[in-house]
Amino acid sequence: MESNKIYENEFSDAECDWIIQESEKVLDINNAVVGEEGDKESSYRKSKTGFIHYNNPDHNELWNVVSSKLWNVVNDANRTNFGFDVSYLDSVQYTVYHDGGDHYDWHIDTFLDTPNAFHRKLSAVSYTHLTLPTKRIV
Repeated sequence: MESNKIYENEFSDAECDWIIQESEKVLDINNAVVGEEGDKESSYRKSKTGFIHYNNPDHNELWNVVSSKLWNVVNDANRTNFGFDVSYLDSVQYTVYHDGGDHYDWHIDTFLDTPNAFHRKLSAVSYTHLTLPTKRIV
């Protein structure tokens, strides 16, 4: 069983540039919210986020480009490493980190007190660093 696989160059440089540009245009990007109550102060996270939703008409093109590639990567990683029953992508989180302390540390995401209770089992990260020569990883 393969583990810790890095999926490199799943998105081209042009696709990454377009995703960033389109996300900044159509998403509501704010300080990251943590906790089911929306408490924004956290020792494990400081960033700005927006969400690409499958059912938001303003996000259709962005959702189609991003989710199709992420879905393939998530399914491959799940098949080769975990074997969870993964049935859908609910949304895709777009996150912006700024120099000077923005970070995202290990934590568990559970949403058990919501109408569609769930416990996130897998996360996929697509990383693009804009201030240094880029190496785009899934």
